Amino acid sequence: MTPLEVTHTVVVALHVIFVILLIALLVNGLRKPMKSVPKGLTHAGWSALAAGVVLLGINHPLNSHNPEKYPLYDNAKFGIKFLFLAVILAIAVKNSKKESMNVTAYLWMVALAIGNLIIAVTW
Repeated sequence: MTPLEVTHTVVVALHVIFVILLIALLVNGLRKPMKSVPKGLTHAGWSALAAGVVLLGINHPLNSHNPEKYPLYDNAKFGIKFLFLAVILAIAVKNSKKESMNVTAYLWMVALAIGNLIIAVTW
């Protein structure tokens, strides 16, 4: 395995961990009667976003080295996933200083996070 392949594997693992953490924090907050931005949500979101961007950047040199093992990513898929995560982060940052937030906004964050996961798995 080349160093770039090792980096790719580590970044994929980190990205998955951060996305799972993001969803777990949001789902855990569903049980609370007063909705607020869970502690660590913005950190998990920004970390997942950074890992995704790194994966996108690493993909091209890996594809040049071994196109069968590392096919090029679908940029439309990554654009939609980026947009979903950007909206989640925008809602979280906007409401992070508030004691409570609108339930509808919270449910939008949950729906976008789950939608992001569904797109990643099925597309």
